[in-house]
Amino acid sequence: MLGTIVSFFALAVAFGALWFAGEASKRAEFQHKRFYDSHVRGISDTVKVMVKSVKDVSAALQRLDKEVAILGDDDERVELFRKISVLEDTVAKLQDQIGGTTHLAADKKPPRRKML
Repeated sequence: MLGTIVSFFALAVAFGALWFAGEASKRAEFQHKRFYDSHVRGISDTVKVMVKSVKDVSAALQRLDKEVAILGDDDERVELFRKISVLEDTVAKLQDQIGGTTHLAADKKPPRRKML
């Protein structure tokens, strides 16, 4: 009989120990969660904001790169127009040196022939 009472008492102490261990685990988990929420979540939010800003900057750079490519094409066209303008000026100077023939052959009137 005494052995049964001691075993029930030992069982009650074991259940008490399990209950205390569970409470300690909950308290440690709560402290860990509070630490996580205060430190790690703040860092995580900062990283998310930084990733978003990097994506925005990347998109802006891609847009600027396209605009630079378009401007580069425009610069090539402008350079070609300048070359054409220089060539036209050179042709006009040469024509003036030759004798002022600035008209094309198709624009000239045919010479009049005298009838006999």
